[in-house]
Amino acid sequence: MNFYFQNDLAGGVFSVVNRRPRAGEQPAYEIRSQRSGSHVYGVVAYRPSLNGSGKVLILEVQSMAGTETASDFVFDDGYLRHSFSQFAE
Repeated sequence: MNFYFQNDLAGGVFSVVNRRPRAGEQPAYEIRSQRSGSHVYGVVAYRPSLNGSGKVLILEVQSMAGTETASDFVFDDGYLRHSFSQFAE
C-alpha cells in the first residue's frame, strides 16, 4: 500500500507515511502526542486477498475517532462516489 502508519513512541510522533507522494502531497503527515486531538488520520484499502481468491477491506486508524471516520467513509456512498469520481474522468 502507498500509505502506512509509523509510530515513534519515544519521540511522541505518529505518522502516516506516503511512499510515493504526488504533486502537492507530503512524504509524511505527522502528529505530535501533545496535539493528538487536532487531526485524525486513517487508511482505507480494498486489496486482493493473499491467496488471490477474493478481496480484503483494510481500515487502519490511529484512534477511536479515526475508526469512526474510516467507517463513515466506507459506509456512506456519498464519500465513495466523491472520492472515486476523479478516476472516472
